[in-house]
Amino acid sequence: MTRQLLVSSIAGAATLLGWLEGIVLAVYVLAQILLVLYSSHRYVVLWRWWRTRRSRALRTPESGTPPAVPPRVTVQLPIYNERAVVERLIAASAALRYPLERLEIQVLDDSTDDTTALAAREIARHRRRGSTSIT
Repeated sequence: MTRQLLVSSIAGAATLLGWLEGIVLAVYVLAQILLVLYSSHRYVVLWRWWRTRRSRALRTPESGTPPAVPPRVTVQLPIYNERAVVERLIAASAALRYPLERLEIQVLDDSTDDTTALAAREIARHRRRGSTSIT
């Protein structure tokens, strides 16, 4: 009797272990399939690029010719209690070699110390020199 009970409990454990192995294997296979599907997106993107690269090359101008009118550029300088660097930062941005009528430099200052006064003084100095693009 004890032997039969032992054999039946071992058989039940083996059946349960078989089911568990099957479930783990199914989850593993599903994860592998999902990873393959996810990574195949790269091949779709590559295929789309390959298909349209020639038509794009025909539509874009030559890279060696600069545009007739350069685009408007806005440089924003976020500053918060930067008294050690604010003057150099404004001077460096004012020294950009770009057409002044197409360049705008915005100083965004939320400082709680004397950085605001230093920035205002540096902006005024550059405006006296003729740089009207700094606000």
